[in-house]
Amino acid sequence: LRMPCAAAAKAKEQLDGTFLKHKHLRVRFAQHHAALWVSDINEHVSNEVLQAAFEQFGEVERAVVYADEKGYSKGYGFVEFTKKRSMEAAMRAAQENLLLLTKSPRPVVV
Repeated sequence: LRMPCAAAAKAKEQLDGTFLKHKHLRVRFAQHHAALWVSDINEHVSNEVLQAAFEQFGEVERAVVYADEKGYSKGYGFVEFTKKRSMEAAMRAAQENLLLLTKSPRPVVV
């Protein structure tokens, strides 16, 4: 976890996971322009599989596959890299080649 400033880190620590008006708060730092939106994700791909697939391009801060209220994949998500150049390498690879996450012949779209 990188902390851009002491005040932001303190606010995150104090507020993340608390409740406000019966709603659960999740406090995150702003993205740093090193994130990719990924679609056409196979329904069997988890957050961990998505992260592992993109780690070949550099360190992944987090990878999220969106799911519905029943836990079924919505078929899209994002990968956030720690460095912009890693994100750019992944984007180039996806544009120049097919990027397969599973044995399914259907590539993901970046």
